[in-house]
Amino acid sequence: MFKIFCIAWDIKTSGISATPEPTQNPSPSPTPRVIRGGGGGSSNRKAEVEFSIPDTAHTDTVIEFTTENKYVKSIEWILKRYSDEAQEYEPVSVDEYIDGTLTDKGGSFRIKTAGKYRICASASNSRGIKYEYSKDITVYDTTNVNIQIPEYTHTDTQINISANTDKEPADGAAKWNVLFEGKPIENIAEHIDGSLDGNDNTVILKKKAAAIHLNMKLPTQQTAVLRIVKR
Repeated sequence: MFKIFCIAWDIKTSGISATPEPTQNPSPSPTPRVIRGGGGGSSNRKAEVEFSIPDTAHTDTVIEFTTENKYVKSIEWILKRYSDEAQEYEPVSVDEYIDGTLTDKGGSFRIKTAGKYRICASASNSRGIKYEYSKDITVYDTTNVNIQIPEYTHTDTQINISANTDKEPADGAAKWNVLFEGKPIENIAEHIDGSLDGNDNTVILKKKAAAIHLNMKLPTQQTAVLRIVKR
């Protein structure tokens, strides 16, 4: 008898609210997008903008977010990219690096080139005083995965399970998930002797009617099947 046993590799991201840092008349960045309107307010109130974006993404990830504005007359979106040579974030062209739109209410966009970025909302109040709110994000290239496992094995045989990627996925974003007969396994030790902690693993699959599945979220979902025969 032959059945299917699965392993999945998932990608996760998380969001953190932006932290305001007031600045007085910063130098203009290349090709900024300026959006008028939104909010208004008393002339001596601080312009406030709150927004959240993921800590990590890939170059094919569409990021959507909304802003909460108070006492805002205008917003200038500024993009900065970390320079290893300068050891700091430097302004870059929004149009060159971003595909999508940014408005006073938020945006929907993707960053086209891998790297470390700082997305800044420079908000002006009715007196023209500017306050900058920023959020950092690391963008990775999309990753292809190559799965290497034997075609079949026995319940008393050690096997090697490996997954090779052409580019590094997001830090901490890759993990193995095990499925048995199409259902997730809560206690992996009941089914596997050994560990699945990295890209190269040596294990024994203890139960027949199993197979191995590896899914990589970006850019494609790839599957490998391993038949288990009890002996």
